[in-house]
Amino acid sequence: MISVHRIIIAARIPAWKDRFGGLSEGGIISLEDQSHKQNIIQHLIDYAYTGQIEISLENVEDLLYYAVNLRLIPVEKCCYRFLINRLTLENLYFVMRIANNLQAGTLKKACHNLMRSQFENFVGFDMFYNLPLENLLSLLRSSNLGVHNEEQVVNAICDWVLAEDSPQAAGACGESRMNVLPQLLAEVRWQKVSSEFQDELVQKCSKLETPPQARKLLNEMLKWIGLFRGDSTGSKAKICAFNSAERSYMENVLVTIGTPRLGDRREWILQIYDPENDKDAIISRIKRRKNAAIIMYDDQIFIIGGIGRDRNTNLVKAFSVKTRRGRLAASMSEARGEASASRVGDAIVVCGGSGVEYEELASCELFLPKEDRWIPLPPLAQARRALTSVAIPDGRLFVIGGLADSEYFSCVEYCCVPEQVSESGHWQPEEGGSFWQPAASMNRARCFLSACEHAGYIFAAGGLSHSSTVVKSVEMFQPPTIENPLGQWTLVQSMHQAREEFSLISHRNSLFALGHYRQPSDSVEQFHLPNRQLASKPFHSLFAVVGDGQQCVDLSHLRPSSPCPDTGPM
Repeated sequence: MISVHRIIIAARIPAWKDRFGGLSEGGIISLEDQSHKQNIIQHLIDYAYTGQIEISLENVEDLLYYAVNLRLIPVEKCCYRFLINRLTLENLYFVMRIANNLQAGTLKKACHNLMRSQFENFVGFDMFYNLPLENLLSLLRSSNLGVHNEEQVVNAICDWVLAEDSPQAAGACGESRMNVLPQLLAEVRWQKVSSEFQDELVQKCSKLETPPQARKLLNEMLKWIGLFRGDSTGSKAKICAFNSAERSYMENVLVTIGTPRLGDRREWILQIYDPENDKDAIISRIKRRKNAAIIMYDDQIFIIGGIGRDRNTNLVKAFSVKTRRGRLAASMSEARGEASASRVGDAIVVCGGSGVEYEELASCELFLPKEDRWIPLPPLAQARRALTSVAIPDGRLFVIGGLADSEYFSCVEYCCVPEQVSESGHWQPEEGGSFWQPAASMNRARCFLSACEHAGYIFAAGGLSHSSTVVKSVEMFQPPTIENPLGQWTLVQSMHQAREEFSLISHRNSLFALGHYRQPSDSVEQFHLPNRQLASKPFHSLFAVVGDGQQCVDLSHLRPSSPCPDTGPM
């Protein structure tokens, strides 16, 4: 038996009496049927009194079960956030089981996004072979599946089908996997499959222990390849029976944007660079828009705001890397320059900046590229310009640093960008909460800095600090957790060159610092992070990229991106 105050419990957990048969006159709750979960009950009672709850991997499943059944929405959201923040391929099965048991759409979406974005690695896990048919089809239909080429999609289908009799695949499909093979192959973008791949399929199937099954699979795939390339008469198939929608592939290239060393300084050069092969090529030249925010969305570069005709504008231009053509997108509701822009899920969020009269802004807007429309978001707690923002995989967006009224900021605030926002931008806060939450401040105030996410951490580097000093220091941020609600910044290895208005990006297992507003404006430094571990190794020169005040976009996933203490000058 646990003694509690009836009024407090009734106010904080109204459904409790419905769940446990009510409260006695003396204010005692009967837990006779729930004794094996008494520690969970105690956590909930502590929450009723303090408004805080302790969540761990050991208790999160039980807490979430109680929160859903007792309609404790704040606790439920905290549990979801806890699981999403820690979601990896290693614990995906655990989280997916919880999501299915509770029919939790938020968790299901997070699991699906992880499987999609890390599809290449996911194929090596037992859970892939046990994946239900409808889930696999949903992944295969994705336009931004995490693969380098379409051949990897075909291989994954082969592995899933041929694993039918394995222990991992027990009960994953209600009928023979060979029978559903045509449904799977119909989702392959066969126009992207190379002719050489047919020989690889023959070799792959010849090594299997079940030749009849392998031959059937091979014949089915050759039929689909032949359907794309044409029949024996050489005529092209008139009907496209497979999914011909475009798919973005993971590319090991970067796209840089900057002004040329020589020539017209009113234009930007778009240049593709392959850091692994040290090759680069100019793909286009476009009109420069000073102080614009630049962000990548799939294969499109969005140039947002900036100075047009001597004042800040609300215009947005989209440039397709594939077609090398530009178009006007929907305009923002407010003109702004020196703002930050980050991709969060299927949206782009623009924060702060300076307005049409160059006043600092706190306003924020969310852009839906697929719908070509803007939606207002609640304003920042601190109006600022020359800031940066970084989104991390769990959907949180961090706004970092900046400048207002000649004051340099080290402060950081963040939000969880909602999946659904009303047209008016109305947002219903959680109990006692607000849309923008404070996080730990950086060790150094800075504006015109750059930041990016890598392996769950945020790196912020360079910028302009007090007395207009350009700095080379780099800080690493561990985002807020239940155990550390503000997060923590740590100074790490500095860059060789002090930089402002440059780009810091994460590409594979390295960080790249590119460009600088001042001379030398074309240098690049690389910081190696072997095995995705945060090791202390110095930056070194890599190659020269054209541009000053350079912006760089990471195309390692065809989506936007955006170490020991340094004892020398910062």
